[in-house]
Amino acid sequence: MFLISFGVYAADNSISIDQIGNNNQYTVTQEYSGKYVNISVGGVASSDSNVISVTQQDTGSHSASIELPNGINNGVNITQAGGGNQTTSIQNFVGSSNSISVNQSGNSNNTFNVLGTGTNNANTISATQIGNAGADKSFTLNMNGTNGASVTIQQTNPTQSNSGSMSINCYTGCGNYSYIKN
Repeated sequence: MFLISFGVYAADNSISIDQIGNNNQYTVTQEYSGKYVNISVGGVASSDSNVISVTQQDTGSHSASIELPNGINNGVNITQAGGGNQTTSIQNFVGSSNSISVNQSGNSNNTFNVLGTGTNNANTISATQIGNAGADKSFTLNMNGTNGASVTIQQTNPTQSNSGSMSINCYTGCGNYSYIKN
């Protein structure tokens, strides 16, 4: 067992990490404009107990793409704040007891997607999207074979319409789901 920790600070830059193994910690902080990060964990074999933290802030577009195709007890925390469009995508999401948290705030459009491709059990997903006038917010959540999941989505913007799509196929004991629009 070993621990790898990445601390990255970048301006006008893209970051891509492709990692295998267990008990890794990824911390990415990007400020100013031109922010893109792509992290792929567990593409070859199950990757468990990893922690992924991405913070993107200031002006310009923010984009975070995370792939979790196989693993348990992984934690993902994405925070995007500032004046540009913000996009978060969790792709190929498969596994159990994983936790995903997305927080987006700013004066532009906020979008996040969680796309599950296999069986997911007892995962926790929470997302908050906050924006001012003209800041559209949208989300798509697709999870398959979900048992005991907990999902909380909150969108806040009293002057703008928001959109969301939640598709969750449960076999038994679906769990708790909530969508809050303020």
